[in-house]
Parts: sequence; structure tokens; C-alpha cells
Amino acid sequence: MNDTVLNEEVFLPSRGIIYPKEYEVPESVLVCPFKTKDLKGLFGANSNSAINTLIKNCIVGEFKMDCKDLHMEDRTALFTRIRAITLGSIYTTKRECTSCHKQFDVTWDLNNIECTYLDLDEYPIPVTLPDSGKEICVGVVLPNELRDAQDLVEKRKQRFTDIDENSELLFYYFACMIKRIENVIPSLESKIEFILGCSPDDYGYLQFIDSNIEFGINNKMTVRCPHCRTEHTTVLAPTEQFFRNTHELPAGIRVSKGLLGCAPTKTV
Repeated sequence: MNDTVLNEEVFLPSRGIIYPKEYEVPESVLVCPFKTKDLKGLFGANSNSAINTLIKNCIVGEFKMDCKDLHMEDRTALFTRIRAITLGSIYTTKRECTSCHKQFDVTWDLNNIECTYLDLDEYPIPVTLPDSGKEICVGVVLPNELRDAQDLVEKRKQRFTDIDENSELLFYYFACMIKRIENVIPSLESKIEFILGCSPDDYGYLQFIDSNIEFGINNKMTVRCPHCRTEHTTVLAPTEQFFRNTHELPAGIRVSKGLLGCAPTKTV
């Protein structure tokens, strides 16, 4: 870690506007480098929870929202910058080529990652559905809303064993996009009923809006295998290696190998 790095102001890709006002999520968050104690649980089965804890521990000042309820794009931006100010901006990982099956290095410069910031005149977004003409407000689906939808799908599966879980969840996802229907804040059940009653044109319009609300860091990079020149798309992900630097052993540390019971003959 570079001791000259202290805290950094990180602007959230969502600019904080997608969250309920009672959480008072700001446009930017001040973060500090992580310590070894913050890595607890990071490499276990519940690594997502550990990353949320790491982010929380590195936020300087008051932050009312539980980090598990942060949108994935804001969460990714935060842990990427926290990693950069803790271990440095250069991150090198290995990838195996799917063609020649040889490994090669992929290097990211975390100080030069493009980010798209949400830019809206009004939120939630007022929408007039093209077929029915109904006035609704839509927005970004948040993690807690998606969890509620998943819980509802699970309950329905227990009652109706033949339902297609993925198809059902997709409808529920678009239901969660709806924040108001004609100036009324509806329950999740009312949103689902509204979506299922939409015309294909109105439903398609919601899909179109969702696909065009883009924000977040560009965590994908196209690389070529240096051995066979095959192109690959690699994704920046919070793996175990991401939160650890690679090091070389100090001079003088080596091992000798040989057969058990015989004097070692080969030095490595």
C-alpha cells in the first residue's frame, strides 16, 4: 500500500438519485483504504456479504444505507476504487485461452476505467405508455426490491410446482421497475397485476426503457491471447486475487527436491 494515499471521494454512478430519500444517499462517498481485518470472510462461501462489510468499513463518515442494498453498479465502483487506493491501480490477473489453453496475463489500470453516470431530469421517470396511454413512473430496480420479488416467486413455486421460475421472475423484475401508477405508490402485488395486464406494446416499451437506463463502470475489456491471437472478453470481478497483490519472494528463499530417503539433488 502507498502510505501517501489517504481518502478518496468516489462519485457513485447512480449519483444517489435512485434510492429512497429517507436513506439520504449522497452523490459521492468518501472512502479510505482497507485493512487486513476487513478481509475477514472475503474468501469464503459468503463473499458477497464480506464485500459489503468491507465497503461499509471503508466509508468515511455517516452512511445510513445498508451496503447490501446498494445497486450493483455503485457497489462495483466503490470496491474498485477502494482496491485501487489500498493496493495500487495496476491489477494483473491470469486468464486461460479457450483455444490454445495456455495462460496469459491480463492487466487492468484501475485509474483509467471509464464510468457512465446516470443523468436524469426527474426521478422516478414519468412515462406515458404508448398503447394504453396510462401515466406511470418507472425507475431502477434495487436489490431489496429484487429480493422481495424472488421471495414471492419462491412462495408461488411451493403452491404451483410447474411454474417457470426464470420467466416468472422476469415479469416480477419489470413490475419492480414501476414506482408509481397514476401518482399512487402500489404494492408489489399491484405492480405484478399491472404488468401481467399490460399490452405487449406497453410491456415492450418498459423493456426498451430498462435497456437504455445505463450507468456504471466499464468492467469489460477485449484482450488477445499472445500465443494464438484469439480474442477474449474479460470481466473485472472481485475475486480473491483482486484484493491481494502479487509478490516475489526475497532472494535466498528456495527449496531442494529429491526422492524421500535420499539427499536432495535439485534446487528450485
